[in-house]
Amino acid sequence: MARRTDVQMMVDELAGLEGSQATVRKLAGLLSWDLEKTRRVAERANSDPALPVSIAKGSVVKYRGRELGSSVGIYADVSKVLINRFGPEKMGYRDIAVFDTSRSGKRGSGVWTHPDLVMAANPRRRSSATERRRLHAIEVETEDGFDLRSVYQAHAQGRGANYSWVFGSKQPGVSKSDWDRVLWAAKDLGVGLVTFEKPHLMSTWTVHCEPEFTETTADERKAFLTQTMNAVDIETIGDW
Repeated sequence: MARRTDVQMMVDELAGLEGSQATVRKLAGLLSWDLEKTRRVAERANSDPALPVSIAKGSVVKYRGRELGSSVGIYADVSKVLINRFGPEKMGYRDIAVFDTSRSGKRGSGVWTHPDLVMAANPRRRSSATERRRLHAIEVETEDGFDLRSVYQAHAQGRGANYSWVFGSKQPGVSKSDWDRVLWAAKDLGVGLVTFEKPHLMSTWTVHCEPEFTETTADERKAFLTQTMNAVDIETIGDW
């Protein structure tokens, strides 16, 4: 068996941590390395485009490669960019709230019923004073979990929402022919498709498809919210 490289050792350590991230100082202690070596290995991992590793403010090293191990961290990264940059700057939204719905709402009610995130936001100009915040169902995928099924999953999970999205790694684990089918399916189903190199940096985000708006009834909206969210978060939206 080949000896693990320093980068592999760091990635394995990060994958087992809460949120799959840690400061350089904490990693140095966990790996029994000095700070200089730890920083050097982190920078090497960050510079490798094939690795979902990045260094954020405060010398925090983030790993976003395994969906189960990094889900909390990647959801937080995407949520922050949606609220602070992508929502207001690229989508023209205000009053933005994003909720982690991956483990909330009604459970055991079938497959493809729970998006990872739900965003509620007002457009810059509402159609009327009584228009409710628009709901976006968002599926977030790491490289290992991103394939053609992600688009169909996002579409199914968006029932009752106004928009459906897939956000995922810049290099999904699909062949070029399959990627062409991913794009075709997203356009055909009206699912928004965004890929990123580093989820916490909007400068690395690319919009491949814009989602189509779906008008929903009050009952459909209520069913979506109660299916995907807990009562406290529904109350936060407070408009149905």
